[in-house]
Amino acid sequence: MKNGCNTRFVADALAKFLKIHAREVSFAGQKDKHAVTEQWLCARVPGKEMPDFSAFQLEGCKVLEYARHKRKLRLGALKGNAFTLVLREISDRRDVETRLQAIRDGGVPNYFGAQRFGIGGSNLQGALRWAQSNAPVRDRNKRSFWLSAHVARCLIKLFTSG
Repeated sequence: MKNGCNTRFVADALAKFLKIHAREVSFAGQKDKHAVTEQWLCARVPGKEMPDFSAFQLEGCKVLEYARHKRKLRLGALKGNAFTLVLREISDRRDVETRLQAIRDGGVPNYFGAQRFGIGGSNLQGALRWAQSNAPVRDRNKRSFWLSAHVARCLIKLFTSG
């Protein structure tokens, strides 16, 4: 369980704890830094004893469960997410009900500011440079974020241009 730290931050801390390279820790998707979330991460530690995860300490993070598995988790490997939204400090109940009805009617887009486009649009800027250069991007994380930002931008343009 984590709160106040994003997936990559937790994965890097786990790699450091296990004394392995960060690329040996994988996950099926990114979780929001500001949400209380639970998520499976996978650490490649072949031939090593099962670590004592009770010794893993990271503020805002707690290992709830662990097990050995033969396959590495990959981005998109899990079938879906389940969410429970907790609304705090509600001042206008009618406004909340109106917004919930809009979500029921139209759904929720799969993008959210810096989470999708990067701080200051950096993922989108990287995606545009990449798309214009035809150069390969070796960093898997950058490639994934850039592709996601580029596709989201194209879809937004497509559906908002009339």
